[in-house]
Amino acid sequence: MSERKDNLWLAAHFIFTMVASLIALKFNIMNFGSHIFGVWVLLSSIWGLSNVIDLGFGLALIRAVSKNRDDRKALSQVTSTGFVFFILFGLVILAIGMFIGNNFYVNDTTLVQPELKQSSFNTNLILGGFFYLNYISTFFRSVYEGLGLFIFYSKIAIVYSALTLTAAITSWAFRLDISGLALLMLLAALLQLGMLFSLGMIRKKFTSLLSFRFNRTVFKELFSFSISVQGATVLGTAIDPVIKYIIGSNMDVKVVGFYDIAKRFAQASSGLFFAAFRTIYPKASRIQPGEEKEFILNECLPLSKKGILTAGLFFMAFTPVFAAIFVFFYGSPVSFNIFLLLAMVESVNLFGYSYYSTLMGNGKANFLALVQFINLTGVAALLTLGIRLTNSYTGLAGYALTVITVNYLMLTYIRKFTNISRSGFFLNAGGIRLILQFTVLVCAFVVLELFAVNPFYIAGGLLLAWLIIYGSAVKSYTVLLTNLIKREG
Repeated sequence: MSERKDNLWLAAHFIFTMVASLIALKFNIMNFGSHIFGVWVLLSSIWGLSNVIDLGFGLALIRAVSKNRDDRKALSQVTSTGFVFFILFGLVILAIGMFIGNNFYVNDTTLVQPELKQSSFNTNLILGGFFYLNYISTFFRSVYEGLGLFIFYSKIAIVYSALTLTAAITSWAFRLDISGLALLMLLAALLQLGMLFSLGMIRKKFTSLLSFRFNRTVFKELFSFSISVQGATVLGTAIDPVIKYIIGSNMDVKVVGFYDIAKRFAQASSGLFFAAFRTIYPKASRIQPGEEKEFILNECLPLSKKGILTAGLFFMAFTPVFAAIFVFFYGSPVSFNIFLLLAMVESVNLFGYSYYSTLMGNGKANFLALVQFINLTGVAALLTLGIRLTNSYTGLAGYALTVITVNYLMLTYIRKFTNISRSGFFLNAGGIRLILQFTVLVCAFVVLELFAVNPFYIAGGLLLAWLIIYGSAVKSYTVLLTNLIKREG
């Protein structure tokens, strides 16, 4: 199966998931209202974070399966050990998540009003079950990705996204509360797990890979890699719930909902790119000593170029569309302001995705954990400071500053073992365009905040700026959008 076809299916899966998620978001807002929706977002964020607290085992499993996929016996040992781990450790995370959710969210009257306490308690309980089923599903997804079965998994994931959208529509149609929605989400997760297991057994003969035996030697090998991966994974994923908690604790909880709308669009735009080129991770896991420089120049540099082009397309050219959606579809002009701040962050992330994934796949997770720690603490400190000084969300601008800092650190780290120039890599990837785009986004946000300009004027200005900055790259966009990536021989 060609890598190009894998990428197309990954992109299709992500696009469908993105659209379904954004439509579901609208139905949830209509059903619950901005305040209760904010509570739903806060509770959901707990289990979103919990879903990655697996000691990095998901990524470690992808890496191990990819390396051993030609050795059936070794592969069976890896998958069986991983399955037992996911079953048992998932219960540990479930208990921790319940404790945090009930004690720090449900019982916090600044976040959850007394009349919503019982419903929130029930919702947190059900979302715990939803998490556990999705956690077990992560095992199957990791094995399928390690085996290169991206298309097989993508098809099941598309069905699951349709089920979650159906849950939101049903909840709205029957005026269910947040616990009712959580119950429908639990059912969707159960059906997804059933498909991953049954279809894997029937169509992919997955039975031979599960002997249900726990191999200590294999576990130690997986654990030694995964424990370092987890630092980067958890710290990186913790940024979103930390931001929501800080906003919810220091401002009106409905602002959490405005932020969530903006975040979904900003991260969905960049996430489409990440999903389409997710294949770089298993490729990076097979890099041999001495091949790092060649991989960075031949794989990462072209991908970083595509990342900058994608950033321009989504965060400048498409802003009139986003502005219309925020204002007319969601009735949340504030989300457009927040979107501009997050667009700065995601523009840099799109540039750095290639070498971040390479470092992770190549076992440099300890360094990436430090990078994500700097990122998390910087965002938390600057957001808190910004709220206290301005009583608004402008502190999110600090997120962009920390992302720039950590990307500089990653390029510096890469230079140490490849002797690749930081400035050379940045400029060859089209860094001048990224600088210009970042500057324009900063100016757009400042004008919007200080002068309360109509958001459509700002969006139109961003579209015009995109034509000026990226106008000469029309051919590159054609290649990017039609091929996604050059077919491998």
